Amino acid sequence: MQTETRKQILPFMIVGLVFVVSYLALLLFEDILQLFMIDSTLLISLFVGFWGIRLFAKDGFLRNDSFHMLNILLSLGLIVSGISESASVIMSQFENGSAFYFTYSFVLLIALLFWSVGILSYLKSSNHILGFFEEKKLFLYIVLISSVLIILSFILIVIVPGQPLRIEMLIDLPLSIGFAVLTISSMILIWLFKDGTLSLSMMFLFGGMLLELLRNALWCFLAIIPSNPISLFIATLGYLSIGGSVAIAHSLGKF
Repeated sequence: MQTETRKQILPFMIVGLVFVVSYLALLLFEDILQLFMIDSTLLISLFVGFWGIRLFAKDGFLRNDSFHMLNILLSLGLIVSGISESASVIMSQFENGSAFYFTYSFVLLIALLFWSVGILSYLKSSNHILGFFEEKKLFLYIVLISSVLIILSFILIVIVPGQPLRIEMLIDLPLSIGFAVLTISSMILIWLFKDGTLSLSMMFLFGGMLLELLRNALWCFLAIIPSNPISLFIATLGYLSIGGSVAIAHSLGKF
């Protein structure tokens, strides 16, 4: 790992370590843990989002460069995710929160769209240059596999055992499919750059999207709401991983 890469990723590793240790230390203190998780998740998502913007936007916000825009959109998505976390906390205070989860999901959908445009556009341009896959079939297969995976899991985990359906589960089903698309796309990017310097950045991106997929799947399948401490724990690690991907990308000087 290059010296500049280590310098960029070190703050994320330190924050992640402190966060995990703090979470484990507070497991026996439910009220304090809930407050800690709410505050830390919101602050970390906003911090890493603005950190990424600071790194990539100082030489121009909009550029005709898919790699540059990937990292800008990843950072914007992190900031919007922080807003969705705030919405989640507010909505969780209501006894009947189903209607409010539409609002939360809408805000999260904006973050998902930022990430989707960034990741899928970069995958498209990278594949166009490297020429590994037929473009139309590639994206068709990604969407098809993601949809089948999530819907089949929903049937096996929720429908077949006869769990009561909640409106939040149905709201989150398309979001889970979206995160599955991004997780598979990130995995393909790792494969495309497996022999290059970008592979580490793509690994962090994949890890972040996988964690966000896991969080949404828990909500979709098991009704573990976004404001639950374990859900916030998974989300925060995902945000740190995505932020780490952006930091590593900047250290490579390929923008």
